[in-house]
Amino acid sequence: MEINFIAFGIGVSLGVNFLLLYTRKHKWSNDFLRWLITVTLLLIGLLGIFGFLNDLNKDFTIFSWCLTTPFIYNCVDRIFKKISQMCYDRDFYLWLDGSSEVDESIFGKNTHLNIWDKVFSMVLLFLILFLPLIGLI
Repeated sequence: MEINFIAFGIGVSLGVNFLLLYTRKHKWSNDFLRWLITVTLLLIGLLGIFGFLNDLNKDFTIFSWCLTTPFIYNCVDRIFKKISQMCYDRDFYLWLDGSSEVDESIFGKNTHLNIWDKVFSMVLLFLILFLPLIGLI
């Protein structure tokens, strides 16, 4: 049985990025652990992209690209966090279903959210979904 590196890479990328997104404010998800995970995946991905790990399978390069995407996501997330802290003295609220930071009821009022919370949340979501697909181009 041969491994489908493209599907596996996209799955790992989506899984790690969504884990980083939805656990942004958990106590165990500190900056050191986030950077440790993403830099480790980045280094493995770069080794694969430059052919040091597996140069026999062309799909392995796409898999390797997918391993670099959590680092890119984490950089953008940290930039948004810094911008929000500078402007509003707080980390931005995640405006997505499943987030504990928004009222998900039908007529829920989320007066604590501002436009930048929504913009940052949408940009991060689109990054998570489209960064792995860039490797297919």
